[in-house]
Amino acid sequence: MPRSTVDEARTLFTAPDPAARPMMRWWWFGPDVDAAEIDRELRAMADAGLGGAEVSFVYPLRQDSPEYLSDRAMAHLRHAAETARDLGLRLDVTLGSGWSYGGSHIGPEHASRRLRWEHRGLGPAPLAVELVPSWPGDEIVGAYLGDGVPPSAWRALELDRDPSSQAARLEIPAGRGPRTVLIAWSTTTGQQVKRAAAGAEGPVLDHLSADAARHHLAVVGERIVRAVPAELLGSVFSDSLEVYDAGWTAGLPEHFRARRGYDPLPLLHLLEVDVPAAGDAPGSPGSATFREDFGRTLSELVQENFVAVCRDWAEEHGVRFRLQGYGEPPITMSAQRGAHLIEGEGAGWTSLTQSRWASSAAHLDDRASASSEIWTWVHSPSFRATPLDLLGEAHEHLLLGITRFVGHGWPYSAPDAAGLGWTFYAAGALDDRNAWWPAMPELTAYLTRLSGVMSEGRTGADVALYLPYADVRAASRGGHDLWRACRAHVGEEIPALLRRAGYDIDLIDDDALTALDPAAYPLVVLPRVHRLPAAAEGWLDRMREAGGTVLSVGSPAYPAGVAVTAPADAVDAAALVDHSLLAAAAQQAGRGTDEGAEGDEGDEGTAPLAAAVQAALAPPVSLEGAGGEIGVVRRRLEDGDLYLLVNTGPTTRELTVRLRELREHLEVWDPATEERMVLTIDGGSDGGAEGGPGGGAVQLHPYQALLLVASGQAVPDRT
Repeated sequence: MPRSTVDEARTLFTAPDPAARPMMRWWWFGPDVDAAEIDRELRAMADAGLGGAEVSFVYPLRQDSPEYLSDRAMAHLRHAAETARDLGLRLDVTLGSGWSYGGSHIGPEHASRRLRWEHRGLGPAPLAVELVPSWPGDEIVGAYLGDGVPPSAWRALELDRDPSSQAARLEIPAGRGPRTVLIAWSTTTGQQVKRAAAGAEGPVLDHLSADAARHHLAVVGERIVRAVPAELLGSVFSDSLEVYDAGWTAGLPEHFRARRGYDPLPLLHLLEVDVPAAGDAPGSPGSATFREDFGRTLSELVQENFVAVCRDWAEEHGVRFRLQGYGEPPITMSAQRGAHLIEGEGAGWTSLTQSRWASSAAHLDDRASASSEIWTWVHSPSFRATPLDLLGEAHEHLLLGITRFVGHGWPYSAPDAAGLGWTFYAAGALDDRNAWWPAMPELTAYLTRLSGVMSEGRTGADVALYLPYADVRAASRGGHDLWRACRAHVGEEIPALLRRAGYDIDLIDDDALTALDPAAYPLVVLPRVHRLPAAAEGWLDRMREAGGTVLSVGSPAYPAGVAVTAPADAVDAAALVDHSLLAAAAQQAGRGTDEGAEGDEGDEGTAPLAAAVQAALAPPVSLEGAGGEIGVVRRRLEDGDLYLLVNTGPTTRELTVRLRELREHLEVWDPATEERMVLTIDGGSDGGAEGGPGGGAVQLHPYQALLLVASGQAVPDRT
């Protein structure tokens, strides 16, 4: 993607791109809707400056609701798409009801699956037993015997299988003492579609199976695109992959053998018990290596059999596929690049939220923008959020590299509904029933301006934070959420220190390194890395040869890097499940004094890292007086740099701003007033660099954002 110029950014600032307008997730309850109210709500969205809506079919609120995919429901969807087009709005639709994909059309052969383990204690006597599935669809996978207490010397047992009934006969020979047998069953997870519309109830599909994904698209996707042609759709959407414990699929042993080069079935017990490696030969890994290989296989399957299948289907139908690519099964960050549009969620500008996961994937693919689901749970329950709440959270998403917003959201409400009308259980009702709604056009215009401008150029992040997949997979026993596990493993202190010190970050993973220029980032941070793939090690060596610095923060796996003691913080991965806890976790990390943000030696947890980062590379913007509350994002333009400065706190901040890379001219743009002002630099008055190191005084009021624009020729630092 070619870089934009300062003039192009200035044009977007004064005449914002309509494509950057925020959208709203539009909940259709039932789907019990009527054409007149559809038209009224879409007009209200357009009048408020919103860019469109994403239709999400959810649970009914009245009896006798039309069923999902019924002729009546599809006619209303077509009507909404035509009305949106006439109003200049974009209309997206989720390829399913509720989340995750699934429904009544998903049988046991296509439902999400997991491994269920039985633990049985035995004596030394021989035993013959019939293993019979306890539920339709269950399948025996393997049986494993360990000797002693605690059990050791594990080995796989032969099974005499009955293919017609999925039963098997297990014969256990005599032993010399107490023993333990582990029995692995493939079983459906039992998870049902959450918040399903009428008639859409049923199991969640197997995201590791291409057959399951194609079946769902044939039933649901084809019905939708027959009703609403591609030219009326902005995109088709998949929400986050919240398929809990999804860690098995039909044919997984064959997939594993083809990819990893050895048979997993004799070793499957290593997912359940901790066993050290038996040697270096293929097929004799310990639990950690086997779990790493197993997790990597699951990640490859969800990428190839769900993401790629949905993308290919969308392309065949002439529509874009938008994906929230995180969750379970353990989808990687880089897998999001397989979708046409990348989306995240979660505020917390100093943390590794899903929004950072999404924006980093977009940056690595050199994409102009990434969207996020925003305002999830904002000041819940409904009608308590204010425009300031919306503004403050939007700023945090921008600080996370997000440049497009999908509000969560707008509940369709029947005109005759009692009281305040219909609301969604999980968020504020951000629609024209709010008393503050007359202020919404000003807010959407403001966000459109910032979203458009911050889509210009390329990422200006100096720091790449490596995602420790190998460590995380080695500690995971089957189905898991790779994003959540990585965030918990990295902790909150490392990213918080970097962000509060003025550095922007991108996440990188093993898949990205296959095509990433080793000179792309001058600084790479390895967070608590104990297991490092050889390919990643080679890339880091080349990065250092190109002049970069690798900080091995508590990372013995790469001794060639600068060794830094890791902060002693711990994050409970389970606490990161609920959206409402994401920002709260981030706000507890790294907040403190200016001195702490810059490496106060009294802060034993972060001082070594702060000193190492400062020694390796000064931040692009030095902010004296920030108090750890001023976030910075940089976009590199062809002839300058664009910096977004946001006050995330409740106190007015008087800042001295100094740039690491000086240019001839420095301006401040106020997105709220559209004013553009020359910034006085060290006593100068013409915006030039005469007089010093490229700094000036800036005042940021609570929750205010300003754009700092450096343009013209580079100027040497005269200090």
